[in-house]
Amino acid sequence: MVPPLRLYDALPPAVVSGAHGHLRCAAIDALLYGQAAALPRSVAEGLLAWAGDLCTPGMRGLDLAGVPEPWLPVLRWAGVPLALVAGELRWGRDLVAADVPLPLTTVTAVALPPPERLAVCTAVQLRPLRALCARRCGVDLRSAPGVQFYLWSDHALTVSTVDVPVGGFLLGPQPGNRSSLTLPPGGFQVVRW
Repeated sequence: MVPPLRLYDALPPAVVSGAHGHLRCAAIDALLYGQAAALPRSVAEGLLAWAGDLCTPGMRGLDLAGVPEPWLPVLRWAGVPLALVAGELRWGRDLVAADVPLPLTTVTAVALPPPERLAVCTAVQLRPLRALCARRCGVDLRSAPGVQFYLWSDHALTVSTVDVPVGGFLLGPQPGNRSSLTLPPGGFQVVRW
């Protein structure tokens, strides 16, 4: 799949910045999901080569089919891994939009507040959402919001889109596995198993 790219002439953001993390995610999303991306011409080739080295078949997470467009950026920001097809989670079955102030576990799903409210939740407030992802996908992201999480059967990628250093852990996929995360602003970390 050839991603729809728009290259523009401008200085790219500093490599150590949340904005550079957003460029990393745009390159990954273009290659994985065929989503349109706008990248500075001076760094596009390098970002796409970097992303191409990491993108393999077998994405795991929330199946993109049926996820309303306004939810995608905030779900990424919340650390929900996305799968192009056949993901372990489904929108409307496992994750549902609701009139709730915070993510809330119900009998059958996790009810999510409107995107603008979800976008200001803390890591503790996101716990019901991340716990469901961990149960279904076998890997638990424990970090601040703003760390985007990509998951495959044999590795995971985390990318910081925030302007402060972020730490955390990935738990799983085997019981007792715990990988430390140390991400500078805009940085990334690959964990293989």
